[in-house]
Amino acid sequence: MGGIFVTDNRLEIKFPLSERYIGALLPLVRSYAEDGRLSAVQAGKYELAAEEFLTSLASDVPGSPVLAKFFERGRHLSMSFSLVSKGLDLSGLNMVNIHSARRSGEIDTETRLLLVSRSVDEFSAALDERGVCSFNCSVEKDYAEQEPLRSPIRAVKPYRVSESADVQRVSLLLAAGLYENMRGKTYCRRPDSFFADQKAGIISMLCLVDANDSPVAVIPWKERKGTVIFEGPFVLCENDRDEAAAAAIEQLVTRFGKEDVVCALTERKDFANQGGYFERVNGVSFRVMGEDDGGTVWAVSEMAPLLKKQYEAMELLRNVLVVKGDIKQERTLLSLSLQADLERASLRPEIIGRDFKEVLAAHVEELKKRKYETIALFLPMRGIEPAIAAGLASEQGFGVWYIIPGVAGGDILVLRYEG
Repeated sequence: MGGIFVTDNRLEIKFPLSERYIGALLPLVRSYAEDGRLSAVQAGKYELAAEEFLTSLASDVPGSPVLAKFFERGRHLSMSFSLVSKGLDLSGLNMVNIHSARRSGEIDTETRLLLVSRSVDEFSAALDERGVCSFNCSVEKDYAEQEPLRSPIRAVKPYRVSESADVQRVSLLLAAGLYENMRGKTYCRRPDSFFADQKAGIISMLCLVDANDSPVAVIPWKERKGTVIFEGPFVLCENDRDEAAAAAIEQLVTRFGKEDVVCALTERKDFANQGGYFERVNGVSFRVMGEDDGGTVWAVSEMAPLLKKQYEAMELLRNVLVVKGDIKQERTLLSLSLQADLERASLRPEIIGRDFKEVLAAHVEELKKRKYETIALFLPMRGIEPAIAAGLASEQGFGVWYIIPGVAGGDILVLRYEG
C-alpha cells in the first residue's frame, strides 16, 4: 500500500483504488472498529460502509490514489475518503446518481452509495477549493441509555450559569422527560454521547441553575462558521417558567456578544422569544450580532422579490443584483449531510451543473421515501450559478426559509422543501 499511519485513535492509509487493496484493507478496518470502540453489530455497519464507499470509488475512478482516514469524532467513529477531482466526472458520486441508467452490469454507484447512507448515522460529501473531493460517514459509538427524568424542580432565585457536568447530565435527562420532541435526540437519551461531542467542540450547552444548584433551564447550541444555531430554552422548573426562560436567553445573548459570532438563530417554531432579543421571519427566530456592513447579493429575476422581502423583514441592508446567465458545468455534485436522529437532511452543491434540477429532484424523492421531515438546501448568494440554482430549486418545491448573514464574507440562502 502507499502508506499506513496508525495511532491509538486514528488510522490513515493511502493506496491506489483496486479490489486487491480494498480486500486487504477491510480486515484492518474491522479490527480498528472493534478495538474497544463499537459493538460487533456496529462494527459490521462500519466495515460495510467502508467496503461500499471504496468499491463505488474504484468502479468510477479505478487506480486513482485515495487517502482513507478512520478516526474518532465526538460520539461517532468516522471515516473519510479523499481524492483529487481534476479531470474526473464526480456526478456518479452523488448519493442518487441520475446517470446510472446508462451503466450496465453489476451493482452500480447509485445503489452502493444509497446502501452506505442507509446503514450509517451520518453521511456527507464535500469538494474543497483545491479540487479535493471527500466522502465522509459516521457510525455512533455505544453509549448507555438513561431513563428520562420527569419531575421538574421548584426553582429558588437567584439564577446563574453552571458548567458542572452533573448539572448538564440532569438537564439533558429532564429535557428528554419534559419535552416530547427532545426524546428522539440521541444526546438526551445518552448524555455521555453529548459529552463526547462537547469535548470534540461539536456542540455546547448553557445551563441555568437556581440558588440550590438545581437546573432550571438549558439551551444546547452549535456554531458553524460564525453562526450559532440553538435549541430551547428548555425550562426545567415548575414555577417562574417565563422568567427562567428569559434569564437563559439573556445569558446566551450576552455570551455570544463577547465572541466572534455573526448571527444566532433557532429554527424551533415554539420559540417564545422571552426578553424580545430576537426577530422572527418564516418561523425562524434570529439575532444579528454586532454591526451589519451591508453588501450585494445575486439573484435571478424570479427570486429577487422574495429575497428583498426577506432582507427587509430581517432589517438587513442588501443590494439584490438581478443576474442572467448560463450554467457552465455539465453535471452536478451535491454534498449531503444526513442526521437520522433529527430526521434532517442538508444539501449543499459542490458543483452546479446543467442537470441541477434533475439531480435535486432525485435526491428529494429518495429523502421523502426515507421520511426525512426537514430537507434544507444551502446556497451562497454570490455568483450566477448559485442564483440560477435557487430559481430552479423553487420550481422543485423549495421555498425561502431564512438567510444566514455574513458567513465567510457572504450570505447563505437556506431553502426548505415544502412540497
